[in-house]
Amino acid sequence: MNINRLASISTGPELKHCNEIPGICPLSEAQRAIYFECLEAPDSDIYNIVFKNTLPDKIDIQRFIASVKQTICDYPLFDIGVDMIDGVPSMVKKHESLTPDMVAVTYIENGDPETELQKMHHAFDLKNGPLYELEVCECSGKYYFFYNIHHLIYDGSSVRLFTKHISDVYMGFSTAEEEVTQFDTGLYEAGLTQDKDKLDEAVKFYEQYLGDNDLDTVPVPDVVTEEKPGVAVILFDTNEFFTTDDVAKLKTERKITENTLFQGAFAYAESVMAGTSGSFFMTAGHGRTDKRMANSMGMYVQSLPMFISIDNEMDVDAFLDKVRITYHDVKENDVLTFGELQSKYDISMRITFIYMADLFIPVPLGDGQIILNEMTSNDIGSEIHFDLSRFETGYKLKAAYRTDRYTEGYIRNFARLFFNVVRGMLTAKKLSDITLVDSVNKAQIDEINKTEAEYRSNETLISLFRAQVSKTPDNTCLVCGENRYTYREVDSITDNLAAHLIKQGIGAEKVTGVLIERSEYMLICALGILKAGGAYLPLDPTYPRERLNLMVQDSGALMLISEPGLTDLIDDTFNGPRMMTSEIGSLPAPDADVVLPGPKPDDLFVMIYTSGSTGIPKVLCSSTGMHWSPSSGK
Repeated sequence: MNINRLASISTGPELKHCNEIPGICPLSEAQRAIYFECLEAPDSDIYNIVFKNTLPDKIDIQRFIASVKQTICDYPLFDIGVDMIDGVPSMVKKHESLTPDMVAVTYIENGDPETELQKMHHAFDLKNGPLYELEVCECSGKYYFFYNIHHLIYDGSSVRLFTKHISDVYMGFSTAEEEVTQFDTGLYEAGLTQDKDKLDEAVKFYEQYLGDNDLDTVPVPDVVTEEKPGVAVILFDTNEFFTTDDVAKLKTERKITENTLFQGAFAYAESVMAGTSGSFFMTAGHGRTDKRMANSMGMYVQSLPMFISIDNEMDVDAFLDKVRITYHDVKENDVLTFGELQSKYDISMRITFIYMADLFIPVPLGDGQIILNEMTSNDIGSEIHFDLSRFETGYKLKAAYRTDRYTEGYIRNFARLFFNVVRGMLTAKKLSDITLVDSVNKAQIDEINKTEAEYRSNETLISLFRAQVSKTPDNTCLVCGENRYTYREVDSITDNLAAHLIKQGIGAEKVTGVLIERSEYMLICALGILKAGGAYLPLDPTYPRERLNLMVQDSGALMLISEPGLTDLIDDTFNGPRMMTSEIGSLPAPDADVVLPGPKPDDLFVMIYTSGSTGIPKVLCSSTGMHWSPSSGK
């Protein structure tokens, strides 16, 4: 939460540094939200922050390990567990004074980095602590520094503080002390009493901001599977599309920040992928809104809901200014927890985008540098998560996604669209001027459109359907609402219908009218009629009664399949048998000696009438070999 905004709607003590670290201290609001989620999923590693850092080749490894231990001791927050104390979730100090010899740093010689890394993915014992795990691994002369630190005591800004502190200790430099600690924040927030009128005024912002907007803008998944959710990660280099120099020029000439540019590009790309006129996603702020918190270790991150409406005719600069103002206003009005926003406005973390800036730029150490590399948890908490970082060589995107929802190709296309939008925003006047499709996308489209195949003139829709039944009998064939049918089930139902139709005199090019509402029976009736060798006349119940009767009479239909409430639309001048769709499910299976002839390639399949806007409706007749021909009659 925004500490400064929280103070403006509350009464209580000032935020100040306590020289004595309390033995028990309430969690801050930001910590509390994470803690309750962890209680609901105690075996999850969703809030583990895991790093695999590469150390310089020339390094005194024992000196480095000593520097890590000293850094842990310099930040009292590392020496806590978290527990409910008198009903209040609290930080509980574990030792009177933590010394380097009490800090465990595992050292592995001739280890396998990937094996060691996997060991880091596990849940912490929050009550007993410690909430960190540290390891140095040597492999083929190279050194790696692994750590796993819980999000309750660590966030993105802490990464750089922690790494730089280790470097400063190693190099013998003076280290920056915290002016405000996580303990100070917890005690401060616990002592505040919120002014209800001022809080209500602040909450009005969310009512206007989120209340009437469609917040379901997540791109539609391209896979649906019953498999256990998995996570995959793809790394991208953006230099093919834009460079740090390109973005620096934008900042200088148009006074647009990197965060604004990238948030705006992501919003526009998401709306294109989802086919919506707006974009909703979750992002983050570092939460250190008080200048004294610049060197504060801990969990201060603000989870911020971003909704941006999209107007393609809007100027790019005006759109980006809208993004800037939205982000500023959301940060300034961050007085509700994510849980409160979630319950009131039904928002979710399904899609997230975070610009990490230069957080992961290597940290100098001796004659070399520490290469920072964050690893992805086995549970990312989102369906799609993009984070973009700036390095000395350019920007890099890490795209994490759930494999039970999206394919790799889909996420690659999403990322490529995002890059194209960023590149377009650097030069385009309007959003509609941005080129969304590049040469790679066009090549993909061309590949998809390579559908040439030898035409098999002896095949019909029924022969192709039967071949599919043999190939995948238990696969889903037909879905309508909650009703699902396999190929085997549809084959059986339509065989039964075909046998019944044959008994009613339906055969080659004999027409059966079908007058029903949209349902699974639209397909079932068509297949049943075809299997009997007959032709199908679809009748739309929204058509005028006069037109429906003309179609039935003109087609020479011998039979009608309908539903209660619709069959009376056809006059008594039609004297053929009438069947209700409700009867189809109870039809008996064909006798063993019954032959279902099916159609020949050139047999009449379907009769579709034109609107008749220029006179009497005309009919298009199609054969089951899919040859179309116009006709004025049968």
